[in-house]
Amino acid sequence: MSLKQHKVAIVLNKCELPLSRSANEVLNVMRLEDLKQHARPKLLTFEVSALAPKGLRPLLKWMRGIE
Repeated sequence: MSLKQHKVAIVLNKCELPLSRSANEVLNVMRLEDLKQHARPKLLTFEVSALAPKGLRPLLKWMRGIE
C-alpha cells in the first residue's frame, strides 16, 4: 500500500531541549524531499513540546481531521 493513500505527518518532539536539532536539520537528515515523492503532495510536519507547550493544538486538530 502506498503512502499516497494515507495522511502522513512528521512530528518533531522534544523541540524545547537545548541540544535538540532544528526542524530543518532533522528534515534534511530524513531526506524530506525523497519522502515527499512517496507521500501525499501535502506532507505535514509539526514541531511539538508538551513541556513548553508548543505545537500540540495544531497537531491534535490535524489528528481529529479539523486541519
